[in-house]
Formats: sequence, structure tokens, C-alpha cells
Amino acid sequence: MKKLLNFNKLKISNSPHALKTLKSLSASMRDWKPKKRKNKKMKKLFLIIVALFALQMQAQTYTEWSTTDALPTEAGIYRLTTDVTLSAAWVVPEGETVLDLNDHIVKESGTDHVISIGKDRTLTIEDKAATKTTRYWKEHETYHYWRNPSTTDNGLRLTTVGGCITGGTGKSESSPEQWGGISPLGDASTASWFVGGGIFNVGKLIFSGGNVVGNVCELFYYSPLGGGIFNAGDLHIGKNANVIGNALAQTDASTTACCWGGGVYHAYFAQSFVNEGSISYNYIYSLSTSTADGAEGVGVSAVSSFTNHGHITYNRGECPNSTIGGVGVYITTHDTNDIVFVNDGSISNNSCIGTRAFGGGVYIT
Repeated sequence: MKKLLNFNKLKISNSPHALKTLKSLSASMRDWKPKKRKNKKMKKLFLIIVALFALQMQAQTYTEWSTTDALPTEAGIYRLTTDVTLSAAWVVPEGETVLDLNDHIVKESGTDHVISIGKDRTLTIEDKAATKTTRYWKEHETYHYWRNPSTTDNGLRLTTVGGCITGGTGKSESSPEQWGGISPLGDASTASWFVGGGIFNVGKLIFSGGNVVGNVCELFYYSPLGGGIFNAGDLHIGKNANVIGNALAQTDASTTACCWGGGVYHAYFAQSFVNEGSISYNYIYSLSTSTADGAEGVGVSAVSSFTNHGHITYNRGECPNSTIGGVGVYITTHDTNDIVFVNDGSISNNSCIGTRAFGGGVYIT
């Protein structure tokens, strides 16, 4: 017992595993059944000390980040103290990283994803600011994503509260090795894909707070996937997180390329996707002349199982030369896998315009 109480010898690193270690110790003590009253008192004392130490560890965890043009290159737990403008995607370092937006904006100024999460890497995005800023966004005249935030109420419709990840334009990806040699649609295609306006994820993303807003994949010939988030790994969108006001734009009327997932694209080989937050006000604008489908899944397009406990609302699609479907949620197996779709959230007020429109809320094929 003396060894357990000797915190000078209890070395717990300042990492995401620290609290897990404390919880494990605490659980072990709860399972211990002392016979003597004195030992029972010692057990209570130990649990109190563990709780206090855990709180202290939590308070000391965050490293403040004040660089304005880059994000960390080493795994750790960071809290922004300023807005950050990137010229290329932030490649999340190997290991487990936590980024507290702290009411700030991370903006991509180049032509790339804002954030890229590789295989075997974990990113938690949160916003723990005590006071959060309301921002008002201007709508793009043609492609209807949202940009140029202002803190002054200018009468525009879309507002966000708290930190934001914005400005991403996506990037061309040609079925890289980390995708397992399978295309995002679940076939053997080696075509190029223009993916992930805001976040490109093939690792694990826990998006617990903040906004992925105002990102767009705008192109002429590739098929764009995931204006807000492209997921080919594990994705959890928490109750305080929003994928809002993102877009896909296919602007070449001579192509038959299709748009998938204005808000989120959930790929064939992805591990999991649970939404508890809001996926709303996303948009697809497609001039595709495809005789099949020109646009699918403005809110969510999925080729793997996913669960919705949150809200998928007010997403819109426009495809004047072709068909559009599944504006809220589009689900397809592509004849390769079984899909389980669990919904106890809300899917409402989604709308579309096309030569043939189907599944304003949900379309499953």
C-alpha cells in the first residue's frame, strides 16, 4: 500500500494515456476488498488522491500553440492561442494528437485539404473555449459554400459558434496504397479522385467540438468526394461538432463525373462512422451529363455502414443536366458489401433540383 501511495515513484507521462493509467489503478482499487477497517480507510484515501491527481494531470496536459502559419509536427495535446493560416495541409503526426481549437480558426490558403490524417494516426479535434465567438458567413454566388466569416451580424443566413476549420479545396488522390488498392466506391478502379475539402482521414478522427465549414472541392473533370470530410478510416462526430456549409462543385458540362458527399463521404473500406452532431447546409452543384447519376448524398454519401444519432438537415443539391439523389443521405453497396444504417436522429428539410431527383431525405440502392 505504501508503494501505491508513493507518487514520487508513480511515473505517468504527460500524454493521452495518463488518465487511462489512473483509471486503471482506480478500478483495481475498487475491486480490492479489504478485511480491516483501517485498510478500508486507506482505500478511500487512495481513491481521493487518484481523483485529485487526475484533475491535476488534466489541467497540465495542454501545450499552448501560438504559431500562426503551422501546426505541430509531434504528437501531443495542444491548445490554440491564435488563428492559424496554412499554405498546405497539416499532416497529423504519427501517434495520438489532440487539438483544442479554443475558439480559433484554422484556415487553408492554398489548394489542399486543411488537415490530412494518415493511417495509424489519431486526431481529436475539440473546442473547450469558455467563451465562443459567433461568426457570420457569406454564401458563394454559384457553388453555395460559405466563406469570409465576419464577427459582425451582416444579415447573412449561416452562423457558426466557436472554432472553425475552413478554406480547404481538396486534393487529387489516385487510390494510394493506404486505401488497400480499392477505390472509394468499392471497385478496382484506379481513377483519380478529388477528395476531402476540409479533412482527409484514413486514420482515426474524433471530432468532438467546433465547425468544419466553408470547404469546397471545385473541379472540372475528376469525381469529387467529401466537401467537408472524406473518411476512409474511423470517424466520430460528437454532439458539439458541426459539418456545415461545405460544397462539391463539378463545373464541366462535357464530363459524366459524379459528385458524392457534400458534407461527408464515407468510403467503402472505412472502419466506422458515427454522427452525433450536425451535418447541415452543405451543397452540391454539378453540371455532369451522366446518364446515371450526377450527384449523390449532399449531406452524407456512404458505401459503408454508419450510425446517425444527430441531425442531417438543410442540405441542398442542384444537377440541371443529370439525376441527383439521396440529398440527406445516399447509401449504396456497389454490389460488394452489406451495409447497416442505423438512424435515431433527424434527417429533414433536405432538397434537390435535377432532371430527375429521388430521395430528398434518404436514398438506398
